[in-house]
Amino acid sequence: MIGRVGGDVDFVAVITILVAATAAVLGRESSDGTEFEDRDEYRKYEFETNYTFKNKKDETLIKAPGQIQGQPFDLADLENCQVFLVDHSDQVQIDNLVNCRVYIGPSSESVFVRNCTNCFFTIACKQLRTRDCSQIQVSLYTLTDPIIETSTNVVFSTFNAAHHGLRQQFEAAHLEPENNHWTQVYDFNDPNKTGENWKLSHDAVEPWIIPLDQIVPSPDSLGPLENP
Repeated sequence: MIGRVGGDVDFVAVITILVAATAAVLGRESSDGTEFEDRDEYRKYEFETNYTFKNKKDETLIKAPGQIQGQPFDLADLENCQVFLVDHSDQVQIDNLVNCRVYIGPSSESVFVRNCTNCFFTIACKQLRTRDCSQIQVSLYTLTDPIIETSTNVVFSTFNAAHHGLRQQFEAAHLEPENNHWTQVYDFNDPNKTGENWKLSHDAVEPWIIPLDQIVPSPDSLGPLENP
């Protein structure tokens, strides 16, 4: 509340409030304390700091439940890495991975996989699109038909992940577990539908239990351990 001095408005207080408000609009502080005056630079830094794994080798990279909260995410230039995105997300872009194992929790939009080789993916998403990939395996839940382009030796199987709170993440991403189109693959480079670039594996897939007990203190509090 603005104070009054001798019945008049306290203009010092007014100016102080206006200066603070202007600083709040123009100046932005990122989650790690870095300050920015440019809004676009702030947003770029925040995304690359919190919603990107890039240029890593021989590492385990983790985002725990609650650390993405429906935001987009990027993976790029990873080699011999294990990646766990154990939260619901928006669009996910995956580029230039080699010899990686990747878990992508429920994405409410498309997951793009490009220029990846010899990788194993477990993905839940609205739509999957691959381009320029070879020798990849995809354990998949997708609400719409998966699409591949200029990709070879792609093996699809049904979604095999399980962890605490997974059903709630499916709901947050507006995905329907019972409606999985993983078998309905469309290949842009195979107009005659020969299926020469991909195949389906109907063999029983061993469940991949995501080790939430190593990531969060009380995984049971997130919900039951299940593959919905």
